[in-house]
Amino acid sequence: MVKFNKSWFIVGIAALCLTLLGSVQAKREEQPPGTEKASSNSNGLRASDIRYYETPSGSPEEARTRGFIEHQEAIELVARQYLLDTGEKLATDFDNADYQRYVMSLGTAFDLFLEEDMDKIVAFVKFMDLYENYAKNDELAKYESKLLEGARLSPKETEAVHSLMPIDGNAPSTADHSKR
Repeated sequence: MVKFNKSWFIVGIAALCLTLLGSVQAKREEQPPGTEKASSNSNGLRASDIRYYETPSGSPEEARTRGFIEHQEAIELVARQYLLDTGEKLATDFDNADYQRYVMSLGTAFDLFLEEDMDKIVAFVKFMDLYENYAKNDELAKYESKLLEGARLSPKETEAVHSLMPIDGNAPSTADHSKR
């Protein structure tokens, strides 16, 4: 029986990975320059590549009104907790990034609320998570309009678009983890 040596196994895996990385790099270098798609931006980004976030149904105004009604108890719990934390009153402003962050921070504060109250907080956090996507989508729409008009995005703008967009549900890392 062959005795298994963990060190040699790790060295073998590392060598295999390096070989694969080298072949991928060589394949990239084989592609002649200037063969990118003509309809793409200088960085390869097209308007059709932009992905948007899920939002609550309706306009932001309709969602805000519905949120105030459906999550009134959670809003009061949030305001009460903020008063305890800071000694100050909290203005309920769904469009304020600081308010959104504070609400989100309470989504894991199980030690601060009773179970039934925590359920209300979590439902409000889920709503707020979707609601804040309106602002992200507005930002993405500006870039999409620019691309549709034929303008080129700067490298900084392209980076901003990529950092703003949600992860593609078909991305290998996302798809691989969903099967676990």
